[in-house]
Parts: sequence; structure tokens; C-alpha cells
Amino acid sequence: MKKVLALMLAMALVLGAVLSGCGSRGGEVTSTTAAAAEENTQSTQTADNLTGMEAEFAEGQAHKGGKLTMGETGDVGEFFSPYKQGTLVTYGWAVYEPLAWLSSDGTWTPCLAESWERDDENFTLTVHLRKDVTFSGGEPMTADDVVFSHASRMEYGTASTIGNPTSVEKIDDYTVVFTWPSFSLNYEVWVLGQYIYSQSKFEEKGLDWMLNNMYGTGPYVMDEFIPDVHITFSRNENY
Repeated sequence: MKKVLALMLAMALVLGAVLSGCGSRGGEVTSTTAAAAEENTQSTQTADNLTGMEAEFAEGQAHKGGKLTMGETGDVGEFFSPYKQGTLVTYGWAVYEPLAWLSSDGTWTPCLAESWERDDENFTLTVHLRKDVTFSGGEPMTADDVVFSHASRMEYGTASTIGNPTSVEKIDDYTVVFTWPSFSLNYEVWVLGQYIYSQSKFEEKGLDWMLNNMYGTGPYVMDEFIPDVHITFSRNENY
């Protein structure tokens, strides 16, 4: 019994010391805190000794180039979403861009579109495109590409993802009108967030090429795709 009491007393003394250290914000510097301070000093000195690119990143400076690495647990491939919706949700943003980005607060931030208006009486959404956007190859992104990207869903059976519109029409080179058969609150949700693809590249390369390659207006270009191994990206010099 005496040994048990002695052990309990020792544990209580240790616990009291620990609690005293956790609750303290001043006073005497213990050997533990002194060691931590020394370690922090060494870490600071190490950061001060960084050179080149590492030093620039450590100081928070912008740096062009570098390597993009992303982890993906789902199936990767079939990069033309009008053919198979949903495969580009987590990594397509590196190459492709939508008409607008949906923010966490539910508002839309213009991207390829500069503005849009909905007409609830006529079931339409009119989208006005930016005039300064190019694909990674340098050709301009226009209303033809927007019409192609959305109308292709009707051909490949994914039109339900954009609310099954009755028409997607080009008004001029930078204006597109979407029309639905009935009123809905989802006009913006259906079309603004969809990626835009190059009509001319599709006509040049065909469906199989579009399914296995990415070609968009975004900040990166796809360098290599090896199924079940990796995808590599580099900076889009025309962005």
C-alpha cells in the first residue's frame, strides 16, 4: 500500500508540473521552453540561409513556373465532359475554364464571360463573353466555342446537366443566348460553371483525341497523360 501511495504521489507531482507549464504565459523560463526557443532560433537561421527559388517562396514572393502536383483518387481520363460528364471536376481547372466560377457564398465570379442577363418571362440566359481570351494555342475563344461546348451535350446525351435547353444560339461573336422550355431558378447553375472547349480543335483532331488530351484557356497545358500513372502540366505561356 505504501508503494502505491508513493507512486500516486509521484504521478500527482508530475501532473502538477505539466499543468503548471501549460497554463503559464510568463515567469521563469524552464529548460524545456529554453530548448524550444533554441530550436526556433535555429529554424529561423535555416530559413535566413535559403537561396534562389526557396528563398523567394519563403519570403512570399510570386514565382513563375514550377511544378504542379495533384492527388486524385477517382478515375482519370475521358477529358471531354460533353461526352462523359463529371470526370474533370477535381483537376480540369488546370487547363479548362468556365463562363463563371461559383463562390462558396453562392455568388458567381465572371471568368470567360464578362456579364449575363436572365429573362424569366422568355426562359433565356444571355451571356456576353470577354474579347481577350485565347486557347493555349493562341486562337481566340468566341461564341462558336461556347455554342459547341453546350450543344455537344445534346449530341452525346448529357444535355440534362444543362437543363435540356431547347436552343443554344450565337447572336454575334461574343454573345450567346440559352433558351429552355420552362422557367427555372437554375439557369446560371446549369451553364455558367461548364468548361468551354475549342470547336476548331475538335474539328481538327476528333472525339478520340479530345477524350485523351486537354486543350483549353486555363493557366496550364497538359504535357503528358499515362492512364493509371500520371498527368503532367506546365505553364500556359499564352495565359
